[in-house]
Amino acid sequence: MRRKLLRRQKGFSLIEVLIALALIGLIGVAFLTALNTAVKAVSIANVRTTSESYAKSTMEHLKSFSYQRVDEDGSVADYFFLSPSDTAFTICTYNRDGNLVQNKIYGIPWDVVTNTQSITDKGIQKITIVIQHNEGGVNKIIFTLIDYVTKR
Repeated sequence: MRRKLLRRQKGFSLIEVLIALALIGLIGVAFLTALNTAVKAVSIANVRTTSESYAKSTMEHLKSFSYQRVDEDGSVADYFFLSPSDTAFTICTYNRDGNLVQNKIYGIPWDVVTNTQSITDKGIQKITIVIQHNEGGVNKIIFTLIDYVTKR
């Protein structure tokens, strides 16, 4: 008699429900993990794209100025630039000693024959623009753009 009652019951057993819930949970975790990875990738791409844009627009802005001749004492040209509107980004450059200097852009006199720094200004300067991004209180170099300005 009991077998007849069990055969006629419709619905799901407890085991079937638990297996279905476990599968839905696994699929949900996998989906959320993939979504988190995608959000991180978009964030990284945004930082890189913004850094490149800041560097290129700053370089074009500098090239629109007249050439700044430097003294014959081994100094560098100190160029004016507009700071990024996003304070998480910092524009930097390298000085003659190769040290990174924040919130400055230097034009270092360059010798095209030896491809090295020159003490005297020969009408060409190497400008290196470095974009740093503040990530968790640490400035990380994201993008570096090197170009030359010449006396026209």
